[in-house]
Amino acid sequence: MLQEQNVKRFLNLQEVISAHARTSRALWIQRINAAARLEDLSYSKLMGLIHKAGIEINRKVLADLAMNNPEAFKAIVEKAKNAQ
Repeated sequence: MLQEQNVKRFLNLQEVISAHARTSRALWIQRINAAARLEDLSYSKLMGLIHKAGIEINRKVLADLAMNNPEAFKAIVEKAKNAQ
């Protein structure tokens, strides 16, 4: 009985963590997309350029740069564009 309760709690906790991760990822994508639009790019085109340029940066950091350091974000965009 006690083990079943612990398993249910664990599974519920996993669902909560997964839901939080999904919403965080969605927020990062929205922020990156908004900043990319200012550079005349869509989110998908920007991410494709970044990948092709070999720039290894995750969504969380890229979204943070887009919000708090637009100059650095713009530098990454320019580097990705020039690597074409």
